[in-house]
Amino acid sequence: MEEAAQIGTWEWDLESNTFSWSPREYMLFGLDPARAGPVAYSTWREHIHPADRTRVEAKLSKAVLEKSPFELTFRIMRPDVYDPTDERTVRWLSARGEVQCDARGVAVRVVGINLDVSEQHNGLDDLRLQHWSAIFRTYFDSAADSLFHVGPTIDGQLVYESINPAGLAHMGLTLDAVRGKTPEEVLGPVVGGAIMSGLRTVYETGVPYIYQPTFDVGGRQVTYDAVYLPLRDESGAVIGILGSARDITEQRRLERTLQDAQKMEALGQLSSGIAHDFNNVLNGLLMCIELLGMLIKTEPKKKLVSDCRAAIHRGSALTSRLLAFSKQEPVETEPVDVNASLEAMSDMLGRTLGSEVTIETRLAAGLRPAKVDRHLLELATINLAVNARDAMPTGGALTIETRRERIRAQTRGAPSPGEYVAVVVTDTGVGMPPDVLANAKTPFFTTKPPGKGTGLGLSMVCGFVREVGGNCEIASEVGKGTCVTLYLPCERESETDNDIPPDSGL
Repeated sequence: MEEAAQIGTWEWDLESNTFSWSPREYMLFGLDPARAGPVAYSTWREHIHPADRTRVEAKLSKAVLEKSPFELTFRIMRPDVYDPTDERTVRWLSARGEVQCDARGVAVRVVGINLDVSEQHNGLDDLRLQHWSAIFRTYFDSAADSLFHVGPTIDGQLVYESINPAGLAHMGLTLDAVRGKTPEEVLGPVVGGAIMSGLRTVYETGVPYIYQPTFDVGGRQVTYDAVYLPLRDESGAVIGILGSARDITEQRRLERTLQDAQKMEALGQLSSGIAHDFNNVLNGLLMCIELLGMLIKTEPKKKLVSDCRAAIHRGSALTSRLLAFSKQEPVETEPVDVNASLEAMSDMLGRTLGSEVTIETRLAAGLRPAKVDRHLLELATINLAVNARDAMPTGGALTIETRRERIRAQTRGAPSPGEYVAVVVTDTGVGMPPDVLANAKTPFFTTKPPGKGTGLGLSMVCGFVREVGGNCEIASEVGKGTCVTLYLPCERESETDNDIPPDSGL
């Protein structure tokens, strides 16, 4: 009956801690069924799969303590009975048993049966594996993130074994061009080297690796949210790595935009809170300057008083401008003689910039008035001049030039068609690299150390120019200096003023 049903029977003597097995039980464990004598507990335990030993022993101990029947399924490792040269193989056994007690109610033995259910269990596992494999393959192939599987070669190299379509599209490569190669071979020493470093960490430590690197991809700075997870075998050894990488460049840009917007809101609240008090302070200074001017008789000292008066007016305009800048309020404009405003500032600029900076002005004759805010134009010029001085720590030359510009066609980044007064501020400073130049107009962006700049200077200048209908252009080259051009719209003289002759302007 036992052979027909292929069921093994066993008895566990609790006093001697040994097992008595039927011939079929020996065969289930892959041992010689002709073997006689009891089986030591340690021998039986050795054959239990390491991952199941604790669970099986706990189940048996509980049954003995409670003197209750039990059922469990577990794995064993055995040498194949039909091919002794094979390594240990894993089989699934189903066990049922009950505890027997003596007349005093003390548990003395446990008897039970074992049945090999490997075929049924493996068949179920195969179905589950196929099911989850299909789900994972669908996700792997359709995910928007870059997904890849890396595995070790015989010589310990970590190479791509599979990459999903999104990852291949991002690389601009085919699977055949990537499979079997290391990240360094595919992506180069910089990008590939950084990826390889993270993969190697996971492979050697078995700990997931999470980081957000920024790489130059096709001339564009791209930030990724990357995660590398270890893949393990049944023994827990790392046999591969599953990686994912998501492009979060736009997300980071939106986060910075939100942060800047929050800063601007806070700046607006701060400006509105202090504008009244600050203007009261400036008015007090202005009254003192006016009284001082009445007492001074010599022309050089009167000129200093005049400069102080102008500075106070610019301070008042700056407070108003901060409020307008943060709240995007319109700027009040008037016709302004740009050359006259710049000439009036020449002495003050000289004292502000110091003797190590030489200033040259090239003011074109016959310019029409620009439609701007006079004080904001002066503040913009001062701001550009101070930035230029900071870019020339050992001294240099600053050139302020004006010219007439006629724009006849709309091009990307250029002002609208019309006539403009161009104010060109050029320095011989250190210049800006492309990545800094690209962010120069961004609010709160600065390369100056803490306490030396807010990052609002250029953004306020460009914002002021845009609000009056003009444009701001910045050109720079490392080691050669920076040139900022402000296009200020002119007052229209007639309805046909925008009819630009075809041979004039840009």
